[in-house]
Amino acid sequence: MVNKGIILVGIIVLLSAVGVGTLIGMQIGGDGPAPAMSDGGAPEEPTQTPTGNDGDDGAAATETPTADDEPDATETETERTPIPPWEFNGDNVAEHIEQFINEERQAKGLEPLELTGTTSKELDDLALDHSAGMATEGRAVHEIDGVSSADRYRKHDIYDTCVYKSERGSYVVKPDNPERNQFEAVGRVVAGQTYTVDGEERFLEDDRAVARAIVDDWMASNIYRDRLLLPGIERLGVGATIANTGEVYASANVCG
Repeated sequence: MVNKGIILVGIIVLLSAVGVGTLIGMQIGGDGPAPAMSDGGAPEEPTQTPTGNDGDDGAAATETPTADDEPDATETETERTPIPPWEFNGDNVAEHIEQFINEERQAKGLEPLELTGTTSKELDDLALDHSAGMATEGRAVHEIDGVSSADRYRKHDIYDTCVYKSERGSYVVKPDNPERNQFEAVGRVVAGQTYTVDGEERFLEDDRAVARAIVDDWMASNIYRDRLLLPGIERLGVGATIANTGEVYASANVCG
């Protein structure tokens, strides 16, 4: 009895081994993986793994937005587009300067300066000639090649005409007495381009803005402000020249 029992157990083990081997062989040599069995014994549907490719049957992968897709929160204001020098007109700038100077005088309770007549026309020509000279020189100065503003008054034959009495009437002031450039203010700004003056950014977009910047600079100067706001002067001439670089040179000349 003992021997038969042992033999029976051996047969069962052998049959089990054969069955497992057959199952393994089917999995290795079959057309595909054996379907997994659910609790109910029915094969489960294979799970699909979604990809990011368009047209896949699976769910589309979430796209990560790039820097181009989103606005830059740190984006700064776009720089202003430069305006070419030929878009500005020197004669218009000069007229605006005259207007602003007279407005400054009236604000101080002073009489506006005469802008017409023979002497004022000579002052305009004098100022324009000097502005053109400064543009050639590339700097705002009173004296070019040794020629002072008093020399220019002589050249235009208005040296003796353009005098005025001091505030107290104690003496007569001439273009070179007591200072050689006492009847003149000169200035330079840049039109149509962004630039910085004393830490302040400027962009002068038209003739009026150019003229306003020039007069503001003169009013900020004790010397030029006093010259243009003298009670004893009566006439004004202004000339402005715009260089190919966009630099604007202006000269204002007064007369008693």
